[in-house]
Amino acid sequence: MKIRKSQFVFYVCLSFIIGVAIATFFIVPWLIIYVAGLVSIIFIIFSPPKSLLSLIFFCLLFFNLGIARLQLSIPIINENHIAFYNNPSDAV
Repeated sequence: MKIRKSQFVFYVCLSFIIGVAIATFFIVPWLIIYVAGLVSIIFIIFSPPKSLLSLIFFCLLFFNLGIARLQLSIPIINENHIAFYNNPSDAV
């Protein structure tokens, strides 16, 4: 089954958005993101171009990229971050 370019782009973008949405509810360990990304890249290389299998592994890769993008954007608030010193109970 051949996949058209427009369908390919649609499903890949949709999987990225779903990855971002999933990452807002769950914290995924970085090891799982790395392993799933590496496995999907390896299978993309060996799958036939413009096939359904290729589309599935591209979607998996962009799903992982969506999760990673959201997790990178969340700040780590520790004593080196100015928000660490905010205390809402002192507000008048």
